Amino acid sequence: MQGLTILGMPWTELVGILASVLVLISFLTTQQLRLRMINLVGCATWVTYGLLIGAFSVWFMNLLVGIIQIRFLVQYFSEKYRFWFVNCEKSDGLLNVFIDTNFPDIHAVQPGFLKKEIIDGAKCFYITRENEIAGAFILNPVAGSADSYDPILWYMTKKFRDHNIGKDIYEETKIYFEQHSIRHIVAKNDSERYEQYLLQSGYIFDVEKKEYFLQ
Repeated sequence: MQGLTILGMPWTELVGILASVLVLISFLTTQQLRLRMINLVGCATWVTYGLLIGAFSVWFMNLLVGIIQIRFLVQYFSEKYRFWFVNCEKSDGLLNVFIDTNFPDIHAVQPGFLKKEIIDGAKCFYITRENEIAGAFILNPVAGSADSYDPILWYMTKKFRDHNIGKDIYEETKIYFEQHSIRHIVAKNDSERYEQYLLQSGYIFDVEKKEYFLQ
C-alpha cells in the first residue's frame, strides 16, 4: 500500500486530513460530551497518521490528548449526582433572574415561551444539583381540571442538557409530581425534549386527549 494514491495524494496524507477535519469539527461542537467524543476519534486518527509516517511528536502528543479525553469520558459516565426539586413562586426574584439571564438560550430551545403567560397559581420549581440551579420548570394549571397542567417553561441549562443525569432524576420527577398532584400534562408540538422527559418519568401519552398522564 506504500505507493497507493487517492485523488492524486498518498493515502496516508488523507488520513492526516481526516484527523484534521475531525478535530476541527469537535471544536465547532457546543455540547461537551459530543466535543470530547469526536475529539477522541480525531486523536486516534492523528495517532494512526503519526505512526504511518513515523512522526513521534505527532502520535505521542495526540496519544496523551486522547488519554485525557478518555479520562474525562470515564469520569463523565461514572458521575452520580443527587438532584433536588425546590418549589418557588411566580414572583420569586431568583426565578426571574434565572429566566432573564438564560433567556437567549430558553428562546432558542423553547421559542414559544413568554414570561407574561405565567399565571397566578402556576407550579414553579427549580431542579438543583448541590448548590447549582440545573433547570426551571413552570406549569400553568388548566382551567376546569384539578390535576392538569400546561408546561409554559420546561428548561434545563446547556450544562445539564448534556449531563449524564441518569434515570434517578426521572424517578424523582415522578415522585415529586405525584406529591404535588401533577397527573396530567398538556401535549405540545414545540419541544421533543420535555416529551421524552415525561415518558422517561413514567407518563403515558393519551392520543385522544392529546395529553400525558401519570400512571
